[in-house]
Amino acid sequence: MKTSSLRFLTVYGPGEFPTSHAISMLTEKARRRDDPYVVWGSGRQQRGFTYVTDIVEGMYLATQRVKDGTAINLGWDKRYDIRDVVNLILNITGHTPKQVIFDTSKPEGPFSRALNITLAKKLLGWTPKVDLPAGLQLTIKWLRENWT
Repeated sequence: MKTSSLRFLTVYGPGEFPTSHAISMLTEKARRRDDPYVVWGSGRQQRGFTYVTDIVEGMYLATQRVKDGTAINLGWDKRYDIRDVVNLILNITGHTPKQVIFDTSKPEGPFSRALNITLAKKLLGWTPKVDLPAGLQLTIKWLRENWT
């Protein structure tokens, strides 16, 4: 059987809402104007967030170029601290809570989560194109048009 095997994580973008993923939850709290604005964990945990269109492009390329089942990581290999993600979301949404609380009694998951995408670059000629600030702008624009 001709096949490819892809791994990706921390994918975000239009259409994922509502979920329990970091981007959707943090954005929803900004939309509701939560104050205090509570973030689970220390905020120092790091993630490599990947915009959905980059994942779709990588998946398409894999169907065209990989036939032997080779496992390939698709994702943004640049890590962002959750604190920085919070600041980006608050700036884009224009929400300025009086208090941002990092609740260390709540789980924060692994300290760092991002993928090595060397094989994706080599076998697919793929790298993600939409960085986090631009992807958040696109995602929040879509959300504003679709919030009820």
